[in-house]
Amino acid sequence: MKTLRFWGITLMAILLSVNFTSCSDDDEPINIEELEGEWILLHEVYSWDIPGEGTGSKDWNYDFNQPEEGSVKMTITATDEENIYRVSYFFYRESDEDWHYDWGMTVRLEGNKIIDVDYEEDVTEITSLASGRLVLTEKYYEDGTETVVSTYQKKN
Repeated sequence: MKTLRFWGITLMAILLSVNFTSCSDDDEPINIEELEGEWILLHEVYSWDIPGEGTGSKDWNYDFNQPEEGSVKMTITATDEENIYRVSYFFYRESDEDWHYDWGMTVRLEGNKIIDVDYEEDVTEITSLASGRLVLTEKYYEDGTETVVSTYQKKN
């Protein structure tokens, strides 16, 4: 039960990023055509440096071809508005061997930043987008004491 709760909290933390700022003003523009599509989570690293609580990290690996309970899929689709996209998250359920909708959000793309249009302070950085791989970095809290780096592979 603790493992399931930890996964739930981790997934929510990933999806509800807060207060990330870029280190430079010259972010490369994202190739929109590459960003749209279906993405499977391959690797995720959660790290923290919390005063009084310590430093650490946890990481998880997922098999692109063999989803298992807890695997995550994300779809990114364009809307009719410029630079506005719909992001939907799905989880894999082993009992019926199928993906199930979990939740979604509408985002605005600004350079290398993905901004939740409902919660402007929720910003995710696209660290890398090349060769069908998407790396997202999310920092929590203004001092960045917690960070999640998620690597996705595009499904063709």
